[in-house]
Amino acid sequence: RCVRNSQFFPRKDTKIEVIMQTALKRLNIDFEKHRPMLGQPDIFIKPNICVFVDGEYWHTKLTRIKYDFKINNELEKRGMKVIRFWGDDIKNHIDWCTNLIISIHER
Repeated sequence: RCVRNSQFFPRKDTKIEVIMQTALKRLNIDFEKHRPMLGQPDIFIKPNICVFVDGEYWHTKLTRIKYDFKINNELEKRGMKVIRFWGDDIKNHIDWCTNLIISIHER
């Protein structure tokens, strides 16, 4: 395990992170993994898109919901576009997820 912004995360990307990363690579979308910034987005697409890939187990807990909401608001205040996907959406609807990213990226 490693420490990212005072939180513990596994050294390896999660399964849903890998699915999203693979889909973005296939579409030739450049991204950075786990950019060291507020909230530590799982995927960062220049100039200002923060993508979070949320597993249902942790991110449905009330304290985590409040934290995620706070991070979203603060990033948006800083001019970032924040996108959060549930793991099940990534596993079952990856094309929908990537199309949303593309539409926001092209704005």
